[in-house]
Amino acid sequence: MKILVLNCGSSSIKYQLFNMSSGVVLVKGIVGKIGSKGSFLKNERFDGDKVELDGEILDHQSGIEYILGLMISKKRGVITLIMEKEEIDFSSLNTLINKHSSLLGISGISSDMREIASDTRYIVEHHTV
Repeated sequence: MKILVLNCGSSSIKYQLFNMSSGVVLVKGIVGKIGSKGSFLKNERFDGDKVELDGEILDHQSGIEYILGLMISKKRGVITLIMEKEEIDFSSLNTLINKHSSLLGISGISSDMREIASDTRYIVEHHTV
């Protein structure tokens, strides 16, 4: 299982992508000075590859888009490396992301939190006294 952790402050985003089965940090970095001149992104993969970008990052949404874009980059991203190492093709990755991740993958019920919260299976498993 891979887990992306974001720590969003008032003018920065720190992030790490963990491989939970091995305990390895696959990629980590920071987007800093969000909304100010001199904004930057620093990214480091588990294999030591580093990327530093300077530019104008106006808001947190843009910062997260930069992070995700870098992670899926064919040249500098970590997702392609994971796919090669685990021998996953794009069809399998699509299934993994859309069927086995997020709320649907975790709950096994739905990707809509309202449906999960109202489902009696969820209530019985997670809210017993």
